[in-house]
Amino acid sequence: MRFESEPYSQIQSSLYPLTLKVWGAHVARWFSIQLFFLLFILSPLHSQQGWRRLTTEDGLNNNKILSIYRATNGHIWIGTDQGITRYNGLFEESSLSASINRILELPSGQILSREADVNNSISINLFDGLAWGEPNFLSDNDIILSDVPEFAVLSDGKVWISTRDGLVGFDGQKWQLYDTDVGTDWLVKTPDGRLWSESGDMDWIASFDGQKWIPEFNTDNSLLDSPTTNTALVTSTGQILLGTDQGLFQYDPVLNSITDLQLGQVNVKLIYETTDQSLWVATDRGLFNFADGKWQESITDQTIYAIQQTDRGQLWLATSNGLYHFHHGEWISELDIAVNSFLELTDGTLLAGSSDGLRLKPPADETGVRRTELAGELVGGLFLASDGKLWVRSTAGFISYDGLKWTNHGAPDMLKLKGQRNIQHSFGSNIYEDSKGTIWFNNRIDSGANAFSFSDGQLQPHNFRVGFTWGFAETEQGHIWVTGQSGGPYVYDGNSEGKWTRLSGYGTDANADRRSFAVFRDNDGSIWFNGGAGIWRYHNGQWVESRDIESKPVPYGAQFIRSPDGILRAATGEGIYRLNSDQKWVVEWKGKYI
Repeated sequence: MRFESEPYSQIQSSLYPLTLKVWGAHVARWFSIQLFFLLFILSPLHSQQGWRRLTTEDGLNNNKILSIYRATNGHIWIGTDQGITRYNGLFEESSLSASINRILELPSGQILSREADVNNSISINLFDGLAWGEPNFLSDNDIILSDVPEFAVLSDGKVWISTRDGLVGFDGQKWQLYDTDVGTDWLVKTPDGRLWSESGDMDWIASFDGQKWIPEFNTDNSLLDSPTTNTALVTSTGQILLGTDQGLFQYDPVLNSITDLQLGQVNVKLIYETTDQSLWVATDRGLFNFADGKWQESITDQTIYAIQQTDRGQLWLATSNGLYHFHHGEWISELDIAVNSFLELTDGTLLAGSSDGLRLKPPADETGVRRTELAGELVGGLFLASDGKLWVRSTAGFISYDGLKWTNHGAPDMLKLKGQRNIQHSFGSNIYEDSKGTIWFNNRIDSGANAFSFSDGQLQPHNFRVGFTWGFAETEQGHIWVTGQSGGPYVYDGNSEGKWTRLSGYGTDANADRRSFAVFRDNDGSIWFNGGAGIWRYHNGQWVESRDIESKPVPYGAQFIRSPDGILRAATGEGIYRLNSDQKWVVEWKGKYI
């Protein structure tokens, strides 16, 4: 069995939200909404029970989808016939160009993909959070990779990869090759933590002791003497099932014995066990299920690409004739096109990969478009506070929602300009919560005040005549910083008089552009500041100008963000910069103003 004929099938799925960060709130506060609910609101193809099709016209790199995988950070990776695409509401194409038929995530968070070129040459690529690349270790050692679906196992903080030149281990940083005399095809892990494989060169089923393979069962002159194993599965009871080109066999690692499971002379392509220990086997003759002590054939004249049971217990089948779900003992057709791969998110959203694009279907109870009292209003900012209230910045005013009712706390930034209401949505949509639970809103002086705060049920204006304000941050001492149109930040000490003081020192040139946009408190308590004079850092009462690795000032910008991988990034006037381990800013993406 060649690898590209078996798209990835068993994926642990969970809720995938689209996270909209309120950019003025540089302390991480996330407001999450269902991504696919939003997609269907926006899509003219949306219907209560319908599917939406996404293709190369929507940014997909190729319409033939072979694998779908959801990472723990919520990113959806889509392997196609011409590479891999990351999907977070938009398709983001990578540098890979071959067929991607397996995707998995390492304990380190890195993503591993396996590809096959037109000559069926197998290779592996690794995504380190920034870019894809083929590990030099594999190519330098001329390691030949297996094309069996069960080519890798995660165990003890490592990914273990079965190859013809030994067992490869990778802990996220270091690659290592074990027992080079033993080449293997498949790899599984039993409940006791041991790795198992079969060596055709040595005619053994063997276990791995952490350094080398230990022969356990001699396959010579046994039921496995002539069959070739296509796929393997460890059952919930610890038995190792081997799907071969001559039937289905079971190896008992305790009794050290092989049993023919009497499926017959069929070519087994895929094995799947459901939570009730029911066994499903896809073969060249169709789909078989073991029930009531015998094998029953349920799907014929179709190629089975994927079998998956969701967290809700629903069983799905992706075939050359369509997508099916199992209901009351029957397979019910869901899509009548060839489906190569399938994934259901825990919110009920379905993803199906076909040869003509990606299809999405939202859960039935989340497909309606709900209208609120804000219908028709421009919503410029959303923020979910620690007390569970949703804050909305809109042309209707500053509004909170506690899950039961909407409360308008006033509309101080509304102006009658030429007969139209105006919200400064470009520089007036930021919402921030400090450690005391006070909610802050930036604003313009010509809209009533420079900033507003909300606490104890009261909306309070703050005036310090700096034109517009933009971002907020809070120091370890509880002081509030706000960026603005005038030079340097303004600092609020939080006393009852509400006194704001301008902190000088940002920018060395007296003629420098001191407008400031972004402010961010780092883990060590220092404050990063970004504006017309570039990126500066304030620490222990001192300002330090940031320069890149070429000793040039980092260009000004309007945003900082620390991503889940711990990297601090800045949106600047010349693209995206990131702070490296030497505390130098380096260009990550060269472009225009972000």
